[in-house]
Amino acid sequence: MKKLILIISLTLIAFCNAYSLEPVRVAIVTSSANLTVDVELYDYSTSSSLYIESLGSLSANSSGIISFIISGTNWTNVPASSVNSSVVLNVKTGGTLYAQYRVDQLMIVQAQSGSGEVTEPASAGKLIDISATNVISKMNNLQVVTMSANVTVDADNSPEGIFRFDMSGNNTFTIANFNNAVDGGVYTFHFVGAATGGAVTFPASFVKEDGTALGIVPVTTSKMVTFYHYTSVNHTTEQ
Repeated sequence: MKKLILIISLTLIAFCNAYSLEPVRVAIVTSSANLTVDVELYDYSTSSSLYIESLGSLSANSSGIISFIISGTNWTNVPASSVNSSVVLNVKTGGTLYAQYRVDQLMIVQAQSGSGEVTEPASAGKLIDISATNVISKMNNLQVVTMSANVTVDADNSPEGIFRFDMSGNNTFTIANFNNAVDGGVYTFHFVGAATGGAVTFPASFVKEDGTALGIVPVTTSKMVTFYHYTSVNHTTEQ
């Protein structure tokens, strides 16, 4: 009888685990010794929050990396079936959005082979850290954009991308269009070399978290803007 109860219990545990989120590890890079970190699992297809957790003050290691595992009852209560390309893990520090990770890509990257090495995904797993000075990713598609008064940027149907703009020769310009972005894609624009008075004008499809237009963004020396593309709208966080 005891064996039967044990078997039933283990079966129920396995069944529950198969239909709930498993723990994931996340890392960000910072120049600070400590950061107050909050995480939110957000579904951009339904504009709904699936999970929110305050992790408190976390310390960086000697390389400036803060690494943490997201787990616990509230996390495992999220159905695994809810994860799709629109579900993003937002990492905030001091209440400000700091990094975004697509959860499906986190899962793929953290899948391991029998040897314990991370399995290289064929077309996913490229994670973007939007801190001001570092990018953690498996990306090899950094594109340097040629500067002009009006710039059209092409995502080339890639689900992620980093675009670097050298503003040393043109301190103010307009991004006329951002073409061929993929729904669920995460992209980063990195502006460097700007002098005092530098500014970038974004098209109307770029909006802030509150839904208002991003508009003109001042740039002095260096700035990163990361955004999540969904249904022709680029949801941005300004750094």
